[in-house]
Order: sequence, then C-alpha cells, then structure tokens
Amino acid sequence: MGLEGYIKSVLGFRRAVSVFLPDIVVFMRDVARGLLPVFVPGNSVKVLFWDNSVIYESFRQFWGEFFQVKFAGGKLLCSSSVIADNLYKYYRKSDIKIISNCYDERLFRYDKSKVIQTGKKLKILTVGSMRYEKNHAEKINIAANLKKAEINFSLDIAGRGDFSVIQKLIDSKNLNNEVKLAGEVSELHKVINSYDLFLMTSYSEGCPVALLEAVASGLPCVVYPFKGMDSFMDLRKFIFTVETGTPSEAAEVIIKIINMNPDTLIKQLNDGSEMVSFSYSSGKNSLQWFEYLASLTE
Repeated sequence: MGLEGYIKSVLGFRRAVSVFLPDIVVFMRDVARGLLPVFVPGNSVKVLFWDNSVIYESFRQFWGEFFQVKFAGGKLLCSSSVIADNLYKYYRKSDIKIISNCYDERLFRYDKSKVIQTGKKLKILTVGSMRYEKNHAEKINIAANLKKAEINFSLDIAGRGDFSVIQKLIDSKNLNNEVKLAGEVSELHKVINSYDLFLMTSYSEGCPVALLEAVASGLPCVVYPFKGMDSFMDLRKFIFTVETGTPSEAAEVIIKIINMNPDTLIKQLNDGSEMVSFSYSSGKNSLQWFEYLASLTE
C-alpha cells in the first residue's frame, strides 16, 4: 500500500467514523490493529481480533501492535486458546475473549456415497501456506514412507508462498510422480470432494479452518497434535492423530484407514461431519459474534 496509501486510508477511516458514529469498531487485520484504533472516538468500543497463532512476523509489525494494544485500549478477541496465550505473553492482557473461527456449512458437505476403494490411487490433500508452523517437510517424509510401502497414492500440497525448499526435498526423495505443489486454491470446496484423505502436520494452528472443512466434507483426517488443539478437543474422536515427528507411523495409520471396514469408517466420518456442522458452522459463529458485540453495548 505504501505510506501515501496508508495515510489516505487513515483519513478515509476518520471521516467514516465521524459520519457513522459507530457503537463498536472491529479491527481484523495487523495493519488496522497497529494504528487505526487511536483514531476511534472515546465513546466507541474498540475490538481487536486475531485469528493467527503467529502474533507478529516482523519487528515493525510487533511494535506497532504492541503500543496500540498497550496505550490505545480496546477489547481483545481471538479464535483459539493458543492465540490467547500469545496475546497474554506479549501484551499482558488477561481479559481475552475466544470465539472459534468457522467454516461455511453451505459449501462443505459429506458425500456419503464416496468411499475409499482398495486398489485405486489414494488421493491425499494437505493445505497450508509456506511457513515453519505448517511443517511441510514432514509431509514429504510421510509420502516417502507410503512409497516405500508400495502404496498407490498422490499427495497435493495446496498453499501460497515459496515452496522451492520443499520442491528440492521432493526431488531428493524421488517423489515427483507422487507429490505435487498445487499452489493456492481459492475455492477449496470445489475440489475437496475429489480427494480421499486429508493430512495435517502443523506444529501450531490458530484455528484449523482447513481441518474443519475436511472433517465436514467427510474426509478421513490424519493429524499431528498441534499446539492449540486443546481448543478443538471435540474433533479428536473423529480424526486420526499421530505423534508429531513419526512419519512412518503416520503412513501406517493411512494404510490402516485404507483397509478399514467401510461401514465403520463411514459412521465415524458421518458423525464427525455432523459434529462440525453443529459446533463450527458459520451460523453458530455469527450468533456468537452477535451476542458478544451486543454485550459490549449493554
């Protein structure tokens, strides 16, 4: 955006606030949280929202947010306990509200007619931008173990960022026929039902929206227990968790899923889809937001 664009945004924001005189102003992103709240009049409630487990990614961003939170005031809201812990660590704010993120239940639904067929290629999907927390290298190690076990599979890694390091790892393990870097997928709901299994090896997740979407779509999900999973313990009985750093065991679990009794697997996937639809739908999320914001004006 540049300095000139940011100044224009600030001036436009100030004009909008002075015209509409809002009761509540919600700031959703880092640049907005870092400065704009100081321009909100004193009679408006400021709400600062975080949905990323990495609270800051640069010195400049961190200090911009730090001084804003410390001195401009505002209610702190986030999407999981791991984010709340980080907010407390950096800002020493203890009154932090948690409202989990959600998925769009209109777009992600379980197709009960779809089952894993023994002998056919197993199509595996994983989603995540290229960053340390996503632990993409471990997915390549799991793929190598599947290939060693002579499993007929493909693994698509969807996400934005520079994956050149991961591509080199794919090359070094001779997995170019099995593993594909799919780039960013903007409309996941249009392709997710073409896959048979979802894989997540993250170290940390603010709110695992892609995992919610996969469970809702009825995909068996093989997951490393990530930091922040304690906010989503109701998911654990419907997914297949494997100890972090054990790619051979993850491959074994995938093989077991392939050979599971279809009726048993379908029931687990159906129950998981229904649970996610009840607990993490956009409708329920909207209600939680409405109730919280309404409470601030009472």
